[in-house]
Amino acid sequence: MVNIVAVLHLTVVSALIGVIATETVMELLPLRKNDLHHSAIRFHFWIDLLLELPLALGVIATGVAMATLVKELTILHLIKIACASTAFLLGCTCIWRVIRRDRFLKNNEPEKVLKKETKNIHITASITYILISVIIILGVWLAYNRVLDSIYSR
Repeated sequence: MVNIVAVLHLTVVSALIGVIATETVMELLPLRKNDLHHSAIRFHFWIDLLLELPLALGVIATGVAMATLVKELTILHLIKIACASTAFLLGCTCIWRVIRRDRFLKNNEPEKVLKKETKNIHITASITYILISVIIILGVWLAYNRVLDSIYSR
């Protein structure tokens, strides 16, 4: 069962990484071409609500399932869970900021306000990316060892 949940987890994680990569491109393009900023705000809002949030919840659900199915929770598992929990909270903060920035745009707030909120989104996302890198490295290491254990324990 743990292997089935692991495949589901990797599938949802991969989709989430694809969405995050897309959002990153969308957020960085207005730095080169300012007239894309308002479009990026609107697109990012809908991508967060329709894709990122449901996928993040799927990652959390399959991650919790994996944590309950592994033979033993090691210190590496606990570090990965702590990093993933922190990344999830930062992701929620980022989604909240994206929703707030969209509201600012709809209320015709000055461009200075929109740019400040965009900068805060970029900072939050940058910290999240560092955590995601650690999570991926730990996840690959733990999966590799689980596969080795299943091969050599027979």
